[in-house]
Amino acid sequence: MTTDALIRDALTAAGYGVTNADVPHPHSALALNLGYLPGEIWVSDHDGHTLYEPEEDTGLWVRYYPVPADGGRWTDIYTSDLSDLTAIAGMLAALAALTAPASPQLAAQLADRRDRLNFVQGQADKGGPEIAPLYGAAADRLRAQLERITLSVIVDNARRSKAVRAARTDQAAQA
Repeated sequence: MTTDALIRDALTAAGYGVTNADVPHPHSALALNLGYLPGEIWVSDHDGHTLYEPEEDTGLWVRYYPVPADGGRWTDIYTSDLSDLTAIAGMLAALAALTAPASPQLAAQLADRRDRLNFVQGQADKGGPEIAPLYGAAADRLRAQLERITLSVIVDNARRSKAVRAARTDQAAQA
């Protein structure tokens, strides 16, 4: 079984749908879309591959691309030099933290904007062609806000992870 299949199975079991099995540029990756979030999340190894045998593993690299077509602007969500089998749990935790951040303020902002976007999209579906552009503009603004909040969540998650690792290192040194 290739690591691509292992990663895909883990993502599917956790409720994430892989939207594209092979993003060609700038790296080969599995692409995820969280629905409310503009852009995609790409999962690959550090060399930009997904189809390889477990013994060829170089670790996981999970990135958020706000505009996947340009491939030039991304934010790291999770990186690991551990084997995929070990790193998959960390990847799933990092993805879960995107949708349920530890910061109550960011969680509230994320939930509020997701609810607003769902409402706006529902209203656009009910309205006719003359109303759709008005709701489309509002949806675009909400997606931009969701992108900014998500980037804040990624930064906050990284800061919290570093603090936890530092605390564990301090505890290990004292023991």
